[in-house]
Amino acid sequence: MCSQFSPAAHAAVRSGDKARFDGVVQSMLEAVRLGMPGGKDREAREKAVRESTAYVLNHWEAIQNMKLPEAIGSCTEAMVSHVLSERLSRSPMGWSE
Repeated sequence: MCSQFSPAAHAAVRSGDKARFDGVVQSMLEAVRLGMPGGKDREAREKAVRESTAYVLNHWEAIQNMKLPEAIGSCTEAMVSHVLSERLSRSPMGWSE
């Protein structure tokens, strides 16, 4: 899961408690508003938390389904294939350390 989230948010997702997850995210946003001076850094942090939250909520059902005993497999091979084709075929890109 995204590194923008606290351990409490991770725990809420693992337990499948959407309301708890939403509460933790709201607390995180409030902490950003109160704990950071206004400006680009605060706006960027709030945006990152909101985008990450939207991603998790849009994929909530799939995330919960991955915990089912009959859920097997991963998308690793497809992701590797995608990255390689993106970097080597369509728009060649270099690799860096």
